[in-house]
Amino acid sequence: MLVVLERLTLALATFVLGKKTFDVFSRKIDLNKLYSAKEAAKLFGTTEKEVMAFIEAKELKAKKVGRVYIITGKEIIRFLSE
Repeated sequence: MLVVLERLTLALATFVLGKKTFDVFSRKIDLNKLYSAKEAAKLFGTTEKEVMAFIEAKELKAKKVGRVYIITGKEIIRFLSE
């Protein structure tokens, strides 16, 4: 329930289209950067385990590179804006 409320709160942040960087409550997200699940968890304000649950549920798209899941900045913005 807390994660859902947090996602709704983050989704209400204003995004300015046409810029490469979005500020989500002082969290800078670069569209062209690749983030690990651990880094994404910091941006979401949650745990890496919770991010992995979103990936496994196919709510958040990620690629596995070795032992690490990689998420694009563009995908993070899409996830937060839903």
